[in-house]
Amino acid sequence: MAPTLYHYYWPVPITDESESMSSSQKLSWLEWLGILGIPVVMGLSVALIIFVVKTNSKACGDGLLVEQECHNVTSLLERQLTQTRQALQGTMDQATTCNKTVVTLSASLVKEKAWGQEQLTRGEKLQGEIETLKQQLQAALEEVKQLRSEPRPLTMPLSCAFVLPQDHPNPPPKTQASLCLGNPHCSGHKV
Repeated sequence: MAPTLYHYYWPVPITDESESMSSSQKLSWLEWLGILGIPVVMGLSVALIIFVVKTNSKACGDGLLVEQECHNVTSLLERQLTQTRQALQGTMDQATTCNKTVVTLSASLVKEKAWGQEQLTRGEKLQGEIETLKQQLQAALEEVKQLRSEPRPLTMPLSCAFVLPQDHPNPPPKTQASLCLGNPHCSGHKV
């Protein structure tokens, strides 16, 4: 009879032939698991030992040192960057202060230039006035010189004479000052 699906999935009944096998020839499933499991466990153990050896090897240690050094350099660079940023901020603050000072000084310079120009203009105006006054003084000196060079009368004008009657209780002294007192035309003429 041909095998059917029934024969594969259902246990075959034990016959005398199957019982005739010796118990030493039968392997239990635990024995099969042990036979197959020991090489697998041994292989994993060898792989673990290789991994541990490689992990503790010189190259791995060097890699850890390089990583630590890289971390240290990175920290140093971050500190330097922070200091540079702070210095840059300080420099920018100083530049802002300098720019404000330059603007203030420029405004002051413009005011000083305007004041200087005003003083120069005023000086030129005063110089012109001085020249005019010099010319007037020169003309007056020329007139005085001309008047001095002209002959004058030696008598005193009548407007300068101040005559009091002889019987006045307090006669004034007979000086030229008393004769010319209050008269603008009298300039020290002799009587």
